Amino acid sequence: MQVKIGTIRRRAFYRIGRDIHNKQLIFLKVTIENIEQEAFEELEDFNSITISTATLLNVSSGAFSKLSNIGYFVLSSFTLPTLRSDTFTTFSNVTSVAITDATIDLIEEEAFSIFTHMESFQFVKVRVGTLGSRFITSYGTGSVTIAQSTFALWQECSFCGIRSTSVNVFQNIVNGTEGNVFKGIRVEKSLNIVGNSLPFVVARFFPFDLPDQAVFGFTNNNLTTIRCEEPGTDYPSNIVYVISGNEVTCDCRLNWMWKKWSKTYAEKKLTPGFVCAGPERQRLSDYFRKVCTSEITPPCDGVEPVDDCATVSVSEPATDSAGTTSEFESQTTTADTAAAATSKASGMSILAVILLTLMAS
Repeated sequence: MQVKIGTIRRRAFYRIGRDIHNKQLIFLKVTIENIEQEAFEELEDFNSITISTATLLNVSSGAFSKLSNIGYFVLSSFTLPTLRSDTFTTFSNVTSVAITDATIDLIEEEAFSIFTHMESFQFVKVRVGTLGSRFITSYGTGSVTIAQSTFALWQECSFCGIRSTSVNVFQNIVNGTEGNVFKGIRVEKSLNIVGNSLPFVVARFFPFDLPDQAVFGFTNNNLTTIRCEEPGTDYPSNIVYVISGNEVTCDCRLNWMWKKWSKTYAEKKLTPGFVCAGPERQRLSDYFRKVCTSEITPPCDGVEPVDDCATVSVSEPATDSAGTTSEFESQTTTADTAAAATSKASGMSILAVILLTLMAS
């Protein structure tokens, strides 16, 4: 039976069960018309909040704010039209936040804001329309996992507000993305982007400001194309770039590459970690070398392509990875939980550092 709730008003649960420690606040099988700002403020002696199997019609900015006494927050199996800016804010002592199995049309910028000293943020099996810039701002977070979700659009700087030990982005399908979605992200140890279906990347997609010896892993992703960007891109030697097993469609959209990148630049800086999905399966660097040495002609030879170098955004349909499984993808499929995906990625990163091409200048 689905319970219907009209409005949860500000401080609705103030002093409930005071002095009874480790209480849990659970909403199960509910339809909630509106949650007001600071509805859960000053919950005393509660250890966790769980909302599951829910239809949420409106959640105000600041609805989940000032939860300094809560250890765990779980929001699962729900639908919501818009997750507004500052809906979750000032989580000073929250240990873990999990958003799972949901449908959200729009996540506004900084929807999850001012998260401090949190051990884990998990965003798993969520269907999202547009993901706003800086959708999460965190400081001192242990790990952030974005896994097995579907996005209509990643905006520029979607992930740039994250400050954490590690960030893992696994097995997501993204139909459109702007450039520089990871610009400004701060991770202490590793940023792993594995097994995703993406419409494109630009070179500046790869982070430049990670700390010394941090690992950036970009492996087994399915791409439509690699877009050009302004010249002058360089890759700092302090970051370990692990780029391997990514399939990209080798067609006219790569014509900029033959014109903009030299043979040395391409082979040493970026392309060894990519594989042509067609017409012939091979490393993109080998394909590029053959073009540079006139062993073969570039795609659409003689046709002047659209110059992508100044373009910062695009929306293209992502290739369905179900029918294009590569020889590498078997290592990163069928992860049922974010924890399993994180564990698997850690092992892959270690192996990749030893066995795969290290993309450092």
